[in-house]
Amino acid sequence: MNPRLEAAARVAGVALDAGMRQRLVTLGRWLATEALPGGGLGPNEAAKIEARHLADSILFAAGWVSPPPVCWDLGSGAGLPGLVLACIWPGSSLVLVDASAKRCDLARRGGRVVGVEIEVQHSRIEDLTGRYEAIVSRATIPAERFGRILKRLLAPGGVAVISGSRDGKPPGFERLRFPEEEFFDRTSRLLIMRSP
Repeated sequence: MNPRLEAAARVAGVALDAGMRQRLVTLGRWLATEALPGGGLGPNEAAKIEARHLADSILFAAGWVSPPPVCWDLGSGAGLPGLVLACIWPGSSLVLVDASAKRCDLARRGGRVVGVEIEVQHSRIEDLTGRYEAIVSRATIPAERFGRILKRLLAPGGVAVISGSRDGKPPGFERLRFPEEEFFDRTSRLLIMRSP
């Protein structure tokens, strides 16, 4: 397994076992052979799957001391970071939400190939009406706009971890800090919101 994935897990506080490692390797292969050709990743992303997509997705786990019982991945696309979190949080239920039926189908296929149980919902983020204790979202909506949506969706005591911009920290968010190490594709810009 790539040392970048091990390093990301260590930084996020996740102890990878053999099953988790195997699921991540299988997921990486699936992303390269099916998700990328199927439009779930950009056309130039093949060489960046481990560093930019898998390792970066593992870092979302740093928002929790222990895995939440249920986590919602909003704007999941082909399944990132939700499928990665399903690989490393085997006791959690992951619900992946995306507005694209094609990407929902890709995420379902990815879950079957990797051997993780996930729920996939075809919906726009703006149409969700529930209250959720754990939310992740990667490269979906600009953080400034997403903050308003998260305030509506987060249950009391809930936590959301989303991709941020390089332009500082929007109101209502803290920045998750990680050591700047050469094994990451780029400096992670994850933001965390905690509901009172």
